[in-house]
Amino acid sequence: MFFKKLYEFALLENNTVVTLSAPFVLFLLFVLLLNILLLPAYKRSLKAMLFILIAISALSGYFMNTFSTVIDKVMIASMFQTDSAEASDLFTPKLLFYIVVFSLVPIFLLLKYKIEYKTYKMEILSKSAVIVSSLLLIGLSYMLLGKHYSAFFRNHGELRYYLNPSYPVYSFSKYITKQFAKPQEIIPMARDAKIAEGGVKKRLFVFGRKLL
Repeated sequence: MFFKKLYEFALLENNTVVTLSAPFVLFLLFVLLLNILLLPAYKRSLKAMLFILIAISALSGYFMNTFSTVIDKVMIASMFQTDSAEASDLFTPKLLFYIVVFSLVPIFLLLKYKIEYKTYKMEILSKSAVIVSSLLLIGLSYMLLGKHYSAFFRNHGELRYYLNPSYPVYSFSKYITKQFAKPQEIIPMARDAKIAEGGVKKRLFVFGRKLL
């Protein structure tokens, strides 16, 4: 969905630079974010986090592609408020296809093939090196292509809503933060305020707009 929207906007504006370079730049961003997210993970925790990200991507991709929607915190809240009857209506053959092909198959492959791990220290250093390299390449790309991307994403900031699974994960964290946030305390002000003797004279204001 993200690339579909991106190319629609880029081709509409004849922005050849974004059209040709977007896959490379976004791949760098994906590698950067994934290594930052998985930096402390190791062995079982690494696989567990990958399983979660794969499942989120598959389910988010289904709803985004099927209903042309975005997974924001409002959608997350609606998901938790959905009853069993509504949830059963969403279970379709297409959803099953997404779950099997884009979730269960990748998870099966991760379980089937053994991953060779280095020591924990070396894993951290390797991921850190990838993060630094990605940042350098992204910085270089921005220096060369920044003016094209700045104008493009300034006009189409809504594209970030279609990034999967980063935006669904971000929306979920915002929802959880809001649920556990301490309610804002209402502090009464001017407790000693009183109506002056003789009452308050009411005034009527009428707002209008001159028609041309």
